[in-house]
Amino acid sequence: MSAKKLREELEFMGEFKRRVLAFYEARQPLLDMRRERDEMTMTFTVFHQEEFKRRSDEILPVLIRARENVARVIPEATAIVDRCDIPSQVKIFPPPTFGGLIQTLNIFEAVIEPELPHDFNLEPHMVFDVIDKTMWECERRLKTAGRLDVRGKAARLALGFISFLAAIFKSETDRAIVKWVIIIGLIAFVLRYALGIPLENIGKVVFSWLSK
Repeated sequence: MSAKKLREELEFMGEFKRRVLAFYEARQPLLDMRRERDEMTMTFTVFHQEEFKRRSDEILPVLIRARENVARVIPEATAIVDRCDIPSQVKIFPPPTFGGLIQTLNIFEAVIEPELPHDFNLEPHMVFDVIDKTMWECERRLKTAGRLDVRGKAARLALGFISFLAAIFKSETDRAIVKWVIIIGLIAFVLRYALGIPLENIGKVVFSWLSK
């Protein structure tokens, strides 16, 4: 996969993570309200019922929008996770006492479900771990792709330069000249960077060597 495509997928997963976080934040007031209602079982009155309905009406539109924002991009997010070889499913086991079938769900679809089988509690860190591992894998592959791109560009430049020389220097004499130019260039490189000889002295050394 190209470096450009990997960058796009990394950015997509970052945006997906923000959408999931926004959904959790939008859902939390509703969970708090339900917990409060359950604790008031014995003292729950008509007044409380009306108050809870009013608060619920305020929470639900925000929660629905946040849920839709996640649901809309779950297929794309799952495809990226799968390409990165990160498990994208969660297994829900039935209570040992009653038994039953093990249910397998897409972990992102499980996030936005109002209730999961057997009262399964999908902890947020389980979801964000999948997203983070996918982003880290994209970053790792992006570094590898970047190094390959650099090597590929260098190879193409080298081939282009060789083709350019071949087009210009077609005769044996021309090629002999190119060969000696390359040899002299390599000698100058070694003298300058390996032996530390100043540039002004390299010409004298090369000329002296050629004169022998």
